[in-house]
Amino acid sequence: MSAAWHLTRYPILAKKKILLIDRTFEPRDDRTWCFWSMDSVPDPVPVYRKWEKMEVRVLQERMTGEIRETPYYCVKSAPYSAEMQKALEGSGVEFLEGDVLEIKAGNEKAVVKTSSGDFTAGLVIDTIPPNHKQEGELSLLQHFAGWEIETEEPVFDPSTIRFMDFDIPQKAGATFIYVLPYSENKALIEYTLFSDQLLEKEEYAKGIEDYIRDRYPGQMYKVGRKEFGVIPMAPGIYDQPENAHVIRLGQAAGMPKASTGYTFSRIHWLAAKLARDLSDGKRPDLSNPSRLRYRLYDILLLDIIHNQPDQILPVFYHFFKLNRFEMLLRFLDEKTSFTEDLFIMSTVPFAPFIKAIKDRKNLLLREL
Repeated sequence: MSAAWHLTRYPILAKKKILLIDRTFEPRDDRTWCFWSMDSVPDPVPVYRKWEKMEVRVLQERMTGEIRETPYYCVKSAPYSAEMQKALEGSGVEFLEGDVLEIKAGNEKAVVKTSSGDFTAGLVIDTIPPNHKQEGELSLLQHFAGWEIETEEPVFDPSTIRFMDFDIPQKAGATFIYVLPYSENKALIEYTLFSDQLLEKEEYAKGIEDYIRDRYPGQMYKVGRKEFGVIPMAPGIYDQPENAHVIRLGQAAGMPKASTGYTFSRIHWLAAKLARDLSDGKRPDLSNPSRLRYRLYDILLLDIIHNQPDQILPVFYHFFKLNRFEMLLRFLDEKTSFTEDLFIMSTVPFAPFIKAIKDRKNLLLREL
């Protein structure tokens, strides 16, 4: 839907026949997407909430700060899908429900085989997500379960997101809680891990229940909608097809940021680039959305999470303690200057990064 919306912004592309294929287009309230950059985000996207203050808890310290320059936005999947579908239908985009069985690229065209028939096109944009676990030299997963809860008493501060709370039992990997407060008594609470293996489903539920009991003792609450997600975290493991008639986008193209998993605004930025390049008659280059230095940073952080788990909390502590949150969010969004990067890197412990450089020198050299 994101790619189709950007294509319809250009008259030369809007005149083409655009077919959107998915298993269902029924809006589903099963995802919450967050981001802090509105660059290239389509006009129809309905922002559910926006926050201008942020909180982080790590090593028993609570840190707070303003993020007015980089507000934190929240979008829910059901209204997003409904509004985008409405906008696309008004632009002449056709919709087809069915299972994609195969995408076959030829010399002049590509064929999409579906349970509802076969379709031929000059260009196929493939957004089918890969398997969760990717084979690679350094490959982790970000996996999480979220509950929307409503408490009987006001316990949340709706002006402040709890971006990361690491002051919980650490599992096999970095483990934290993420809280989006919608009001004083309603919030989304997500139990999140960076590791190479998923947990049993009951362990995610226990993590959320334990957190509610510890942070909001004695509170009665009701559980509303639930969500679950898995995002691959790995550097440079996806490649674009060599065939000119197929382009990958989304998780299929490795667009989640390797060290954070954030994807929503990156997909829209790259979908906009794809549409702009096609309108100019160029083959879009979407092979890797991250510049070299950010890819190197990601490799080092993933190595520390994977091979030095006892060091990751001190790294995060100094990262958040000694830097302005607004600059950190721009850093995570890969929009800082090299000078700002050097300052941020000077605030974190050196030893874990030096060890990661030694351990991952071959992977780092390949990126260079």
